[in-house]
Amino acid sequence: MVWGGAVHADEVGLHVVDELVQAQCRSNGVTWFAGVGARTPREVASLARQCGGAEPLIRDAGLGTEFDATNSSLDSDVPFHWDVRPFGLGSGAIDHGVLQAQGGAGLGLRAYWGSWEGTLVPNMVVDIAPENRSLSAAMEDLWLGWEGSVFGAGVGMRDRRFGPGRRGTLVVSDHAMPVPHGQINADWTLPRAFGRLHMEGGVGVLTGERSDVAYPGWLFMDARWLSAARSERAWVPVVEFGATRASLFGGVGRPSPSIGQLLVPTDPHVYDDPEQLEPDQDEIAALDLRLSLPLPATSLDYVEVWWQYGGEDVIARKIVGIPAPALAGVANLAGLEIGASPWTLTAEHARILDDYFRWYTGHRVYHEGFVHEGQVMGHAYGGDAVGWWLQLRRLGDRWGVAGEAEEIRRVGIIAAADQNLFALSDDELRRSVAMQGWLRDSKGTGWWTARISIAKTTGVDFVLGQDCWSGQLTVGR
Repeated sequence: MVWGGAVHADEVGLHVVDELVQAQCRSNGVTWFAGVGARTPREVASLARQCGGAEPLIRDAGLGTEFDATNSSLDSDVPFHWDVRPFGLGSGAIDHGVLQAQGGAGLGLRAYWGSWEGTLVPNMVVDIAPENRSLSAAMEDLWLGWEGSVFGAGVGMRDRRFGPGRRGTLVVSDHAMPVPHGQINADWTLPRAFGRLHMEGGVGVLTGERSDVAYPGWLFMDARWLSAARSERAWVPVVEFGATRASLFGGVGRPSPSIGQLLVPTDPHVYDDPEQLEPDQDEIAALDLRLSLPLPATSLDYVEVWWQYGGEDVIARKIVGIPAPALAGVANLAGLEIGASPWTLTAEHARILDDYFRWYTGHRVYHEGFVHEGQVMGHAYGGDAVGWWLQLRRLGDRWGVAGEAEEIRRVGIIAAADQNLFALSDDELRRSVAMQGWLRDSKGTGWWTARISIAKTTGVDFVLGQDCWSGQLTVGR
């Protein structure tokens, strides 16, 4: 994201209430799709109504008219509500011995009328460091959407995120700036005790500057099954199973695959095409599983585990003579979370490294791969990396604090040939610690947030003995 991992205070307020509502859902054993989409104010308000007792968290959290309007928009007898909320952020960092400083301000405009939603959230960023002064603008959310009882649709620019990971997800995440796209979704409650089914898909265009193919198409699909509600039974886990896929295709000067091939890539590879004239696709996909166990009779609220298994490529195989897509170039992500209100402990490990394939980049046509505006569209670690992340936080509707520790090891791949990867002899290793806090102002109308992080990197740019310290301080309102 623009702020390199920091978020402005408007997002922090949404994040705090979202986490509080989700913790309430987990401890109550309420079922919801945790691995679907970006969290918007309307989604959080809707989830709070499902969780039983969680709705007052929104009213008591001091988030002002934005959530009042969002809550009211869910009532069919309220025709129209809107809200405007300004925000600002300042950030200073020292990285590789170079001072970086930024200031920014934005405006969040959200309107709701019936089943319709419209948002406009621009953000202006000014680099004020002596060696790098510039002005840039970003659109964090620009959306027109409709949501019915079963089906929904929307168009614009909005973060998408699929998968149970906390630090990141393998295929589609909100690490990069949002991509212009349109999407449709459906959510069915299945008969009897068979749970719920959610399906979502969309297509967009990568508009950032690229060195391989300009304006390639971007396709994403996600399908999830969620176990039925536990009713009054305790000690029954909530189960969520998901499948996610993303694809790059077409672009300026490139032929597009057929619609059938885009939807079901039974023949995703092109051979004997040295001049790259045939239609081709860059594919990644993943399967994930989440188990959340409420523990009402103990000192803990819940324990949750998750796993995501991804493939850097989709290859064609035959099952009983029928062509079918399969995963190749494996990555794994796994995590554990323990909740004991108001404290939460989270640990997550990701291995996005394969012996034969490179993740996100290196396709024969789309060399830059799944990168938008210079940021990987999947996990924040990027490809050719292994890392772990640990966080201990106190969740509160008036104040909170979180401490983090992280290690990321990146491998310097220099070539891929004959199903082998050739790497530099030295890895780049980054270890960091961070503290973040948030505090409601005295009037309960907004949030102050601050974050400080310190990191040591050894083998910078994969050079033995080239080490450095870096740090960042961010304050927002």
